[in-house]
Amino acid sequence: MKIKLKREGGFAGQIIEKEVDLKSLPDNLQASVTSLLKIPKQKKGKTNPLLRDGFLYTLEWSGKKGGKAQFDESTLPDDIRKVIGLLL
Repeated sequence: MKIKLKREGGFAGQIIEKEVDLKSLPDNLQASVTSLLKIPKQKKGKTNPLLRDGFLYTLEWSGKKGGKAQFDESTLPDDIRKVIGLLL
């Protein structure tokens, strides 16, 4: 399974994209990441229109249960924040 992260926005409008193959991670991290990504195929948190200069995160993962999720800083769940921390 591959995981792709795109972070865009912020003060300078930066875009950072990372793609990681889970097989390249240590076994304990593989298990953590796969358990954290058990979210619906299409999930989008409500965005906060008053959040200026914040980041927008888009996670995509492949495999049998591939999917996509998008969050901003105000809607980013703690467990997904951990996945993003691993990828960045």
